[in-house]
Amino acid sequence: MTILARWRPTRWTAGVARLAIVVALLAGCGEAPGTPAASTSAPTASVAGPSPTAQACRPVEAPAVTNGWRERTFYEIFVRSFADADGDGIGDIAGLTAKLDYLNDGDAGTTDDLGVTGIWLMPVAEASSYHGYDVTDYEAVESDYGTTDGLRGFVDAAHQRGIAVIVDFVPNHTSSEHPWFRDALRGGDHREWYVWSDEDPGWPPVAGPNPWHAAPNGSPFYYGAFSDRMPDLNLANPEVTAELERIAAFWLVEVGVDGFRIDAAKHLVEEGPAAQTNTAASHRWLEAFREAIAAIKPEAWWSVRCST
Repeated sequence: MTILARWRPTRWTAGVARLAIVVALLAGCGEAPGTPAASTSAPTASVAGPSPTAQACRPVEAPAVTNGWRERTFYEIFVRSFADADGDGIGDIAGLTAKLDYLNDGDAGTTDDLGVTGIWLMPVAEASSYHGYDVTDYEAVESDYGTTDGLRGFVDAAHQRGIAVIVDFVPNHTSSEHPWFRDALRGGDHREWYVWSDEDPGWPPVAGPNPWHAAPNGSPFYYGAFSDRMPDLNLANPEVTAELERIAAFWLVEVGVDGFRIDAAKHLVEEGPAAQTNTAASHRWLEAFREAIAAIKPEAWWSVRCST
């Protein structure tokens, strides 16, 4: 088995490097963008409510964390570069599972493991790119890494050692190769699952180049804050939210993970050219999604990424 991660800290080193993960469940982090050029066309996805305003980064008191989450030592793992069991040069779940005793052997009397009590897996769903943040199938494990059954086995083995497992969850956007988006381009049932405009509204960039992209088949422009390869989901559409909640249940119940790290939280719901990040609608969506997760698995833990 080829080990792709070279650094081998001791349990003492891991203790020093304990992650102080702040559960900023509803907090937005970032400067409100400046006033952009006037929009030339309104997008078809809209959010009802007060006038759009961008919210500056502000702390929000998180609910009590159960099961000792605040005391856990988390180890973030990019599966692709961690441990390669089959020698193909790509890290995989089998390699990850084989290295569990290195992270924590489950024996409090030993001192040659890291003493890790929490693992955060970067994206493991099927995706277009190596990094995994452009999902093509929310309910399939990245084929380079292994299978869903293999991931279940890893989670079970981690739990036997007292290690909790959380995974990256990407609700803001999909890959442009996702079947939903391909169907949307054809004018199918998933059309309103994304955000469209007849013309480029001229909104300023917030996370990459121009956030509005011309569809390849001559359809109207679609919104993708990060890239034309990552079209934003229309989270103002209840059908989209309901499907994401169902997918969350799959990971929590069927796979057995203990929670999520929510990616791109400040970009979830746009309310206009001057309010593309940290919007009130994004905060409301996160609050409702948190409640949905708690209904599925009350002890589930989550954090959100709000920096970019």
